[in-house]
Amino acid sequence: MIDYEVEPPGYLAKMHALQHLSSGIAESEVIACYESSYGSTSGVAAWTGGQRIWSVIHDPAQAEGPNHVLGEGEPPVEFAALLAKAWDDNSRSDGIDYVFDAPITLADNLTGFYENRKLPRGSKITVLA
Repeated sequence: MIDYEVEPPGYLAKMHALQHLSSGIAESEVIACYESSYGSTSGVAAWTGGQRIWSVIHDPAQAEGPNHVLGEGEPPVEFAALLAKAWDDNSRSDGIDYVFDAPITLADNLTGFYENRKLPRGSKITVLA
C-alpha cells in the first residue's frame, strides 16, 4: 500500500488500513514506512494482529536535532547497526542528516521495496486499501 496522504507524527493517514491488513486470516506482518518529501522526518513500523508491535521515528526538529530517534517496542536487531552507522556519519558530517535514511533503509531491508528505486520489469502494485 502506498499512501501519499501522510501526517507526522502518526505518519500514516490510514492506520485503520494497517490494522485491517495485519489482522487478516493469516495475521500478516505489515511494514509501514514514512519518508517526508518536504522535511527531514522518516519512520518505519511493523503491525501484526491489528496492533503496531514496534516503530521508529526520526524527527530532527526535536531537541536532539539530527540524532533524534523515538522508538517503541523492539525493532529488528539490524536497526541498531544502521542507527550506529548513521550517528557516526552524522558526527563527521557537515550538516547532512544520515539518521533520516536509517528507518527507510530498515523498511527496504525488510520488504525489498524502496520508493525511488525502479521496480523490476513485470512487477505490479496492487491497491489493498
